Amino acid sequence: MLATDILRHRGFKNLWLGQLISQIGDSLYFVVFMFMVKKITGNDAMVGLVGACETLPYVLFGPSAGVLADKFDRKRIMWLSDIASGTFLLSLGALVFLAPTTPVWLLASTAFVMSTLRAVFLPAKSAAIPALVPPSELLKANSFSTATQNMVPIIGLGLSAGVLSLLYNLDPKLFFAVTISLNSLTFFGSAIFVAKLPTLLPQRDEEHKVSGWREFREGIKYILSRAELKALMGLSLALNLMISPFFVIYLAANDKWFGGRPETVAILELTFFVGMVFASFWVASLNVRRVGIGYIVGLAVCGATVMPFALGPEVGPFLSRMADSMGWEGTSEWALKQTMVLGIVFVGLLNFAAGLSVPFAQIPTNTFIQVTTPDALRGRVNSVLVTMSIGVMPIGYGLGGVLLEKLGVVAMFLIMGGGMMVVALTGLLIRPFRLATIPANLDGSEPLPEPPVGALPQEAAV
Repeated sequence: MLATDILRHRGFKNLWLGQLISQIGDSLYFVVFMFMVKKITGNDAMVGLVGACETLPYVLFGPSAGVLADKFDRKRIMWLSDIASGTFLLSLGALVFLAPTTPVWLLASTAFVMSTLRAVFLPAKSAAIPALVPPSELLKANSFSTATQNMVPIIGLGLSAGVLSLLYNLDPKLFFAVTISLNSLTFFGSAIFVAKLPTLLPQRDEEHKVSGWREFREGIKYILSRAELKALMGLSLALNLMISPFFVIYLAANDKWFGGRPETVAILELTFFVGMVFASFWVASLNVRRVGIGYIVGLAVCGATVMPFALGPEVGPFLSRMADSMGWEGTSEWALKQTMVLGIVFVGLLNFAAGLSVPFAQIPTNTFIQVTTPDALRGRVNSVLVTMSIGVMPIGYGLGGVLLEKLGVVAMFLIMGGGMMVVALTGLLIRPFRLATIPANLDGSEPLPEPPVGALPQEAAV
């Protein structure tokens, strides 16, 4: 069966189309937004602060978002989130264009508001997918969705590196305002397709009416009752602490090594997403079911590709000297450009390799959670895992900016990559996580795992 056959399910197709449109805007917006924070403030620590503001809402509002996704129509939650996101960004684009300068407080508050709306959207989306496709096709649906999610940025980043970079050369403020406004329109486009979804009410007992905090605690209790989910939560928390400073350091490396151009950041990000697209389809074709092993190996390999980033400024001169020794000498200006290009190619190849490794950790894990978690708890389980793992990212962003100024770019790449490898390989020591496997049959012929007796309050049983 072709990967695109999953689109024969109308509900999933509409959700996919909505996300396709929205992700085009996001791929333009995120790189440009963080790039402009760096240009406007000229401060690595400030980039880290804005990054912290971007992740903080997942900690503050993640618990409530999961409860909402398990209590109300998930379609309506996603639609309202899209409409609010589009309206906010459209207003911001107009303000950036009309105001003489863009204040730092506005950048920080924008990151906070957009992540708040995203924190509400994601648990509802993740909990909705199993209601839109048969269980036997859930791994394929997640693989196809992830592949598309990573294919779209190739288009967006191509625009960032091409058309929008030309606009940046003409007027940086106009470049920023246009990018924000384009992203706002994509949220409205997404809302059109989300509105076509069927009603997606969670399957729960109508008499189960308790406080939001108690409902969130039920999600925590469910995770703690399953050793493999508890291990996943701990590993994700530690890994996100290592990963979170990446973009702060990335921008610093671009300024220090590659001339500080927006197209360079876009090109390097593009290579990562190309790797993600290939691997997303690969995971589906291989039918990867060993969740724990996929997670451990995928993220350990990713960490192993991050460490050599530290060699970025050395590879170009090394290869250039080799070229000179073979008689390929040029002007001093050409030599400088040559070393820079070679360094970009080297980092791009590492990014591609990192992109190849991540889906093997991401897709089987998401599918495993969806198929082994009762529908009435999916929103909360998802939001607990997101809240706990992303909860450390404000710390990572803040520390990343500070440590970068003290230790430098090279040391930070080594710390991040080495830390990722150590944390990922720790998963091998946790037997339930190492052996976690997606059930062989998802069509109902094989029972799914049940939580231990007494793991949940009686009224939460499904």
